[in-house]
Amino acid sequence: MEDQRESFQLKGFNKQFMGLDTTGNGIDVIAVVDTPGDSETFEIIRYPSINKNLVRFLASNGSFLQAKTETLVTADYIGSDGWQDDPYHPSAFLLTINTNLHGEYQLTNGYGPELAPKVMKEHWDTFIVEEDFNFMKKVGLNAVRLPVGWKYGIKVILTLHFAPHSQSGWEPSSSRDGTPEWEDICWKRTHFKDIFHARDGFHAWGHNDDIIDETVAVIDFLSARYAKSPSLLAVELINEPISPGVSLERLIKYYKAGYAAVRKYSSTVYVVLSDRMGQHEPRELFALAEELPGSVIDVHLYNLFDPKFDSFTVEQNIEFIYKDRAKQLKKLTSPNGPLIFVGEWVAEWQVKNATDEELKRFAEARDGSVRTHNLRLGILGS
Repeated sequence: MEDQRESFQLKGFNKQFMGLDTTGNGIDVIAVVDTPGDSETFEIIRYPSINKNLVRFLASNGSFLQAKTETLVTADYIGSDGWQDDPYHPSAFLLTINTNLHGEYQLTNGYGPELAPKVMKEHWDTFIVEEDFNFMKKVGLNAVRLPVGWKYGIKVILTLHFAPHSQSGWEPSSSRDGTPEWEDICWKRTHFKDIFHARDGFHAWGHNDDIIDETVAVIDFLSARYAKSPSLLAVELINEPISPGVSLERLIKYYKAGYAAVRKYSSTVYVVLSDRMGQHEPRELFALAEELPGSVIDVHLYNLFDPKFDSFTVEQNIEFIYKDRAKQLKKLTSPNGPLIFVGEWVAEWQVKNATDEELKRFAEARDGSVRTHNLRLGILGS
């Protein structure tokens, strides 16, 4: 019977790494350093064939961790027998996974520098392939939102999904290990629900000029690299910044700077301004967009990510699209207003055990609602 061993560095709630008290008795486990070293590296050992959730932690001093009291863990247990199926063993710990990995950053950080490239290459080679683009062209699609250029007669909207320090904390812009790297408001995503959690000491993306400048530098780099490509239709400056975590004032400052960065390299490429997610005034970017020629406001339409949809029936979902969604789109499409781009919408809902026919009705209502407003929304490209 073989065990499984993997090395990890463990971060506490104070965003500092757990390790041995090397300045004290050398065995107490504390969390006081911001950058991990050997004493903050532990080998996790388990026997999946017996109990995959029961683990031991081997410390850098060659001993195992054990819980002495509710507030004291030490690295001084020696011995290797009898713990594999005994949850009450002093050196055995029950491993509980509270949340899944969110985003590529966390995934690659978890796999490490040797395995991550292999895992991601397999994903990139198989997830979306050439046949998918040929199919999209055949069914009439003329643009896709991608972070790279392609050669299939389809225009590309280059969108910055992951801003430095994360603008939302969700999968598209996750932090390295799940620890919020933005401050003031952090959003916790729990199965299609978005719940505000205020946390002391955290600030939102864009809370200072350094973060904004760092993000503008990314836009400058991408624009310089792709502006002359005939496939480039638009550059989207950021994806789904969170309200109220990202303030409107800071977002507008970033959008003006990002717009200027794109215009250094192209006077014709559209510049897309993503609408904020969460509670906000739907037309809050209108005045800004009217100041910036060739700019477009991106809105995302889902019957998800809001607790009110959890209990909706089939008919309530469809009625919401025909009534509430129609009102929303009408408010966004003033005759002389800015261009509106519906960048994301999907035939997904919270209805359990829906029939194929019911889902088809929902999808037709959703697509029809968007198409009804196409002439007033302003479709990018031809």
